[in-house]
Amino acid sequence: MKNMLSTSPTLIESGYLDHVQWTEGLKSDKELKKVLNWLTEFANEKYVAFDYETNCLRPFEVDSRLLTIAIANEHKSCAFPIEYKNAWSSEQLTILKKALKTFFESSVKKICHNVKFEMEWTAERFGMDLLYNDTWEDTQAQAYVLDERRGMLSLDSLVKVYFGFWLKELSNLDRSRMESYPLEKILPYNGLDSKWTLQLFHKQDQLVKQEPKLYKIYKMLLTSAASLTSSQCRGVVLDYNNHAELAKQFKDELLEIENNIQNLPEVKQFHDRFGLVFNPGSPEHVLRCLKNIIGLDHELQKETGKYSTDESILSTLTEIELAQKILDYRGISKKISTYIEPYPQYVLADDRIHTNYNLYETSTGRLSANDPNLQQVPSKTGKEIRRMIGVPKDHWMVCSDYGQIEARIIGVASQDEEFCKALWEDYDVHMEWAKRIAEEYPKVVGGQSKLNDKAAMKKFRAKVKNLWVFPAFYGASPNSISKGIGVPLDIVQDIFRDFWRTFRGVKRWQKWILSRYDKLGYVETLTGRRRHAPMTMNAVLNASIQGFASDICLDALCRLDKLGIQTVMIIHDDVTSYVHDDDLEKVVPIIAEEMCKVPYPFINVPIAVEMTFGKNWFDQEEIGTFKSTEFHHVPSELQDFTKLYDFT
Repeated sequence: MKNMLSTSPTLIESGYLDHVQWTEGLKSDKELKKVLNWLTEFANEKYVAFDYETNCLRPFEVDSRLLTIAIANEHKSCAFPIEYKNAWSSEQLTILKKALKTFFESSVKKICHNVKFEMEWTAERFGMDLLYNDTWEDTQAQAYVLDERRGMLSLDSLVKVYFGFWLKELSNLDRSRMESYPLEKILPYNGLDSKWTLQLFHKQDQLVKQEPKLYKIYKMLLTSAASLTSSQCRGVVLDYNNHAELAKQFKDELLEIENNIQNLPEVKQFHDRFGLVFNPGSPEHVLRCLKNIIGLDHELQKETGKYSTDESILSTLTEIELAQKILDYRGISKKISTYIEPYPQYVLADDRIHTNYNLYETSTGRLSANDPNLQQVPSKTGKEIRRMIGVPKDHWMVCSDYGQIEARIIGVASQDEEFCKALWEDYDVHMEWAKRIAEEYPKVVGGQSKLNDKAAMKKFRAKVKNLWVFPAFYGASPNSISKGIGVPLDIVQDIFRDFWRTFRGVKRWQKWILSRYDKLGYVETLTGRRRHAPMTMNAVLNASIQGFASDICLDALCRLDKLGIQTVMIIHDDVTSYVHDDDLEKVVPIIAEEMCKVPYPFINVPIAVEMTFGKNWFDQEEIGTFKSTEFHHVPSELQDFTKLYDFT
């Protein structure tokens, strides 16, 4: 199995700081001239590495400063201050920033470690156009492509792997308080990072370029980094009016629930017996009330025998009013503590929220996000929270969601005849199997009379989709499906056999992908993205699909961004944009067509995009559902699915 550890390290035992030089500026024209000469020299190189040191993480924060920069070529690494206090006069700083912009506009390949950090600061300080000049490289992206496993992506770890020493031990500075250090401490540290980032790049570049698939994924990550940075820089708007209304609504609801709880007989008994005011937010109070006052015991025990009042326990106590009200209380409390209270703190100096999207945090290839994690804002139950994310003046929010994208990818990956046919004919596979299960075991929908009840069957369809069809496609056993869906195992096993006779192509794909994983030690998506062992069977099957779904969505974001669409969020399979009032009618068809233009010729099922628009993230009106067949030719012929994984 090839990975980054298959190369022999070059053990470096001394001379770590050799050829690292710096200037502290000191408001000296002579030192400024030296820096300007360095920039001219570096701009004419083929490759350089550079690294920023800053006083905070994001350039949008109050009093953010780009303290220093270090740039390295094959012969030297040069560090100098930029916005470090008193390093330059205002006139000198103006000249320096102009020279830096010229450097960034040059054709030299600029290598960073975790390029989005440097991209964001560069775009904010020197211009958004610099994101798209195709001169960026990223050693962290290289490492992620070679081996996505966590713990091996930091510059420190990678230098240890390839060169045999711990880089950070040489300086040991706390990056969270860089501005507190004198320049004589910061600049060597900065210069070391650039020097060894360049050396690391050359080591990993050889490995990535050995395999065309890996190199293609690497280039895709660089493109994605630029467009994600662009979206981050735009940010989203907090609607303060809606936020205030939601805060009042939830606090009123919480107060009402708490009053109802205090008036319950068992809660009054709790007060009389223990001399305590019952606190619905205290697990200890809830347990004592349920156990000592109501008299529950084994109902409150987990499989380990320990008592608990978590959601999995309380949700089973449907006849106990206190248990259900505690769940309601916790639900509202979580909304307040997770969204309502912290979100105003995420609004930065430019009056926008700038979520940070992480390209390398998940092994599946899915994006993660932080500060804040907009991907965690509810999309179903509790969705009204989204109302607090609004729009700039005279703009609309347009949300474009790839409908059922994972299902369509399973069809493509497996080339299953029946499943692909269903996708072409808009046949509701989930309802088909919901009906079969309900007819065999009517109790699961509430009895025989509910079999023709559209509402009951629609609700059960959602359960079948999430607890039967997709789990089965991802390797779930009849036993786990039986427990999840609430149908006896013997009935599940009978229907399961029919299920796999129908979708034998998916079963054939499962066996092949698992066998390939055992042989190679990793699983691949259809774009060549890898996830390495150790993995469970379910993770192997899931990774092949999820990673490709992410690639499709990211690719759409990149194309929309390059067309000038103001993309501002990517939430799972949904790309969200701000569109000016005057441009809405013109831009919506462009978004629809571009998102349907999936640039993978082997996709032989229709791709669907569901579009909505509104003045905030919750109050959205439907625009329509668009399919790739409306804009482009989509082949329908089945293919040898094993050949699809050779696509480069």
